[in-house]
Amino acid sequence: MASLIIEESLKLDQKSTVFFYCKYQDDRKKTFLGVARSLLSQLLNKHEDLLPYLYDQCITSGQVFLVSSQLATELLKTCLETVPKASIIIDGIDECDFSERKAILSFFTSVIERSMVPGELRGLFVSQDENDIRRLLRTASVLRLTD
Repeated sequence: MASLIIEESLKLDQKSTVFFYCKYQDDRKKTFLGVARSLLSQLLNKHEDLLPYLYDQCITSGQVFLVSSQLATELLKTCLETVPKASIIIDGIDECDFSERKAILSFFTSVIERSMVPGELRGLFVSQDENDIRRLLRTASVLRLTD
């Protein structure tokens, strides 16, 4: 289902849609850092004006690869605040460990809630119905799919 939503979202607005598929067996695809790296890469591909900022931060940090969750948080927050519009779609949050779920959802709900212009930054998080995820998304609109 998430793939269809992503596909249609990209057809409607190629420049503002970024997405990520979490995967339980892949350590690079079940962490906040993995999500952040992928979304930063997609945002940079769609918004080349982010390059000077990201380059400066890379040089300043001394990191050849983005390995710090703290730096990833800062970079992604700034980039999402800078782009004129973004739709973030993340599938499989339930496939991440509990601490990573919390980091991912806490970050995105915080950034979306603090967005200056309502509707400019949107998030769709696809997941199995888990207690911790439900708690972390308590202020979000929920669409439940059943048999």
